[in-house]
Amino acid sequence: MRRGRALPVLGAGMTAENPAPLTTEHRAVEVLIVGAGQAGLGTGYWLARRTSASFVIVDAASQPGQSWCDRWDSLTLFTPRRFSGLPGLRFPKGQARYPTRTEMQAYLAEYARRFDLPVHLDTRIESVEPTEGGGFLARTSRGTISARHVVVATGPFSRPARPPPPTASTPRCTSSTPRSTSGPPTSPPVTSWSWAAGTARPS
Repeated sequence: MRRGRALPVLGAGMTAENPAPLTTEHRAVEVLIVGAGQAGLGTGYWLARRTSASFVIVDAASQPGQSWCDRWDSLTLFTPRRFSGLPGLRFPKGQARYPTRTEMQAYLAEYARRFDLPVHLDTRIESVEPTEGGGFLARTSRGTISARHVVVATGPFSRPARPPPPTASTPRCTSSTPRSTSGPPTSPPVTSWSWAAGTARPS
């Protein structure tokens, strides 16, 4: 049986260099990918290998996969390492079976660097509008981009769901960010807030 080509493996201690931001006021490409997470980088990987289409990947964050670092500290993937990689690059080995959020972010940054994907960071999409001749015009914080196709790969976690403010029936209330699960250090509150679900639960 014919064996496939071995996939490169991310080595321990590797660091990724951030790709350069957009430097022109206007750029024309065939495909604009919004978001430098798993979906955006994976799309760019296949576009580079299966097509000749020009494309760019833009992200408002300062590094690929930044949303993983913005989640709570104890977050891990629910898939083992061997099933957590993207096409072309195995996820590195580690002490724990399930990768942490910081390991995932480092993997995505290395993925973009390893395959030389055209990622442009610190570039926020302000609007995307269809054009009369077909295609789209995207206005960004660094200029405009015209593209025949647009792939929205921003994910569902860019904006937190915040519950309404407490009322007179909940005079004592504390809130905690999703970054920590240790809870408030002082006396227990009357109501605790679930920021992920946007609900209030009596304590």
